[in-house]
Amino acid sequence: MQLLLKWLKRFTLGLLTLVVVLRLLGATYQAAAGKADEKNFPHPGQLIDVGSYKMHIYCKVKAAPL
Repeated sequence: MQLLLKWLKRFTLGLLTLVVVLRLLGATYQAAAGKADEKNFPHPGQLIDVGSYKMHIYCKVKAAPL
C-alpha cells in the first residue's frame, strides 16, 4: 500500500510539473509569435496618444477631420 501511495505521489508531481512546463512553453511561444507578427504585419496608419491610452487611427480621406 505504501509503495502504491509513493508511486501515486511521484506520478502526480510529475504530471503537475509537465503541465506547468508546457504552459510556460506555450506562453513563451505566444509572446514570441505575437512580437514576430507585429514586426512582419505592421498596422497601417498611426498611433495617437490620448491621455494614458494609445488609439490607432487609419484615415483614408485627404481632408482633415473636423
